[in-house]
Amino acid sequence: MLPTKDTSQTRPDDLSAPNEKQDGVISDNFATNAWSTMSGIIHEVDERKIKGYKEDIDTFLVFAGLFSAVLTAFLVESYQGLQQDPSQVMIALMQQVVIQTYSYSLNAGLLNSTAPPLSQPLLAFQPSLYAVRVNILWFASLTLTLISASFGILVKQWLREYLAGDYTSPQARLRVRHYRNPGLDNWKVFEIAAMLPLLLQLALALFFIGLCFFTAGVHTTVGHTTLPLVAGWGFLFISAAFAPAFSPRCPYKTTLLKYVMKAVRKQHLSLVRWLRTAFGRLNRGLRAPHATGACHSRGSQTELPIPGKWPYEDPAYDEEVAAKTDNNDLDILITVDSIQSDDDLLRTMMATLQQSQVARTEYVKFALAIIGHRMQDDNITIPSSGFLDLLRLPKQAALTIMVPIAEILRDEIKPQLLAGDLRPIEWHDWMKDCLSLLFARTNTSIPTQAHVLFSSLLTDESRRKTFFDVLKLRAGDMDAVPHILERLQGTLVLMDSEASLLVLYHLVQQYFSPESSLNFQAFLETLKNPAKVPPEYLQFFVDTLVILVEKELPDPVWSLFTGDKIILIIELWSQTNRLDRVPGVFQSMLSSKRLFTALSMFAMGLNRGVDSSSLKEGAQKVFINVILAASRGSELRKILESFIWALEYQWKWHLEASDDSRRTTD
Repeated sequence: MLPTKDTSQTRPDDLSAPNEKQDGVISDNFATNAWSTMSGIIHEVDERKIKGYKEDIDTFLVFAGLFSAVLTAFLVESYQGLQQDPSQVMIALMQQVVIQTYSYSLNAGLLNSTAPPLSQPLLAFQPSLYAVRVNILWFASLTLTLISASFGILVKQWLREYLAGDYTSPQARLRVRHYRNPGLDNWKVFEIAAMLPLLLQLALALFFIGLCFFTAGVHTTVGHTTLPLVAGWGFLFISAAFAPAFSPRCPYKTTLLKYVMKAVRKQHLSLVRWLRTAFGRLNRGLRAPHATGACHSRGSQTELPIPGKWPYEDPAYDEEVAAKTDNNDLDILITVDSIQSDDDLLRTMMATLQQSQVARTEYVKFALAIIGHRMQDDNITIPSSGFLDLLRLPKQAALTIMVPIAEILRDEIKPQLLAGDLRPIEWHDWMKDCLSLLFARTNTSIPTQAHVLFSSLLTDESRRKTFFDVLKLRAGDMDAVPHILERLQGTLVLMDSEASLLVLYHLVQQYFSPESSLNFQAFLETLKNPAKVPPEYLQFFVDTLVILVEKELPDPVWSLFTGDKIILIIELWSQTNRLDRVPGVFQSMLSSKRLFTALSMFAMGLNRGVDSSSLKEGAQKVFINVILAASRGSELRKILESFIWALEYQWKWHLEASDDSRRTTD
């Protein structure tokens, strides 16, 4: 064992010193980590920004090299037009010699030539205006290209030097960055980098203009072909450069002109809005003859702008405003999920959505979009009658979507429940949509948050009635009852014995017998009536009752409502075609030594006006199965004693009933 230091004699002053030292170490480590984190983030931002400029310069340098090579080939041909062609001069001189030779004649012993002298313009060369224009434009284009390439190399060196540094301390790196950063702004490094592509575009424009002159000088038809193409390029280039002045969403942005176009939008905002309105009215006027009656019936809805679509968008809504507002956060999450439908990412998105300021009414829209992505169906909507069929939706995705839906519904209703307000809950349309999603047909159960909420709602009679009214409106006909029972089983388990039975009473009254009362007798009579309740539905009620009785088995004292459930199980189970589960329930009672109590409940049930013949028949089947199961164990005697006690109780009740009847007759 390691020796321990005796601290019993340590003074208080000595005890405080190690703590202060330890706190100082922790504080220093935290500060170091903070500086390192900040340095990494700032360096990543700077590197990403500079990387974009470097990539643009690299692309621009490649284009400049290719363009220079093409331009040089044209210059090799065009610059010859600026010089006198020696071959043409030689031909002219030879022609002059031949003319003079043939013009010689003898006159008075003298040899005279009658040929005219060589003309002076042939000797004094003057280049054509066409050649001068072409060469001026092309040499200027080549010069601008080489200048822009030269500055491009310089800018790359400047940017590399900005990021360079041999400092290992994150605090020192931040200090150096803070020292260098104003230089980039004051010396306009990024503006120079943004200007270089424009210089190259200017060089390209000069080349195209010179090409028009060149082709026109070669042949008129070739010139007429080149001129429209160059004019079209110029029109498209200018239009693309100035298009951001009309729309902040326009992607045709250049770094140098981006802020200029923003200033133009602000200065001429009223003009742009007027043009937008005029264009919208013209567009609606063109569509009016083809509009249907349904469109006319919407009235002013056609006046609403179309968000994000030019010319309907607001010119003042630019990316700086969009970065500070959360109006489009929901669409962003939907777009992200459409790109990558990953369940792990979906959990992160749902958590992000709950932390954002998105209106609760938009949750259903988001949930339907996510479901559509998973099921590859973009037209999924909540039906007006019936529940959504989401059985093809993966279980994990369904649970991830349902939990936030249950939570926002809980957050909306919970304040009224906590405040003790007994008024019925006002179910808005989006709340009804949330309820429909929770009751959709999926491979997973309703989330626990929803079960807790429903158990609170279904305890109060008025809220229970409102809940089932909304549910019936969304569920449709009685075919949805088995599904509702299955989805509500988790809710009923959380409720007490009386409330859970009242929920079943209310469900039967709502769907099968609106005129009946909410009591045991009416409930049983309705379920046993094949004209009202299809026989195949009874098994769903039996399964639900079995689950509730199994939940109440550990209770030390059973209530009268537990006995009602046992009697209902016997009555309904005897009319179903499945004879496998109920004996298991009573076998659980036997194992927990509660079968005696169950038989007592059965005997007491005879006094509740239940048809004794059907109850006896059902009980006989139950007890025979239980006895057969117990005969293989050591509990047979206890079962027989309990059964005899139940018969004695029943006989005693009959005797008392006979005495009461006799006294009434007397």
